[in-house]
Amino acid sequence: MGVFRDVSLNIGGADYVITPSNRLLRRIEMKGKAENPRFNLVEVMFFLQTSAGSMPDMAFILSEMVTASGGKMTEDEALAVIVSMEVDDLQALKSALCSCIMPEPNEKKPDAPSKAA
Repeated sequence: MGVFRDVSLNIGGADYVITPSNRLLRRIEMKGKAENPRFNLVEVMFFLQTSAGSMPDMAFILSEMVTASGGKMTEDEALAVIVSMEVDDLQALKSALCSCIMPEPNEKKPDAPSKAA
């Protein structure tokens, strides 16, 4: 049973398919903590959703996700992409990144109709 769903991102005309996994999230978390011991991936995404987030943290996460998908993007390139985005595109990117990190719970299938005896 998979928790995560692939997320497609179009950045600068290039398409990237991010395949989130617990392993990827742990790797990003560990790399972030190596530079800042207080780094917390879920907290960063929470603050991004409330528009109080750190653009450099978002650039770090975006560059890691693109790299994990087989692309190449430095943190500086990711930051340049982010600051050049229109508000709606930036919101869509934030939502896509958040869905990689905090997936929506799978909806439960409705119960099968009971058979009358």
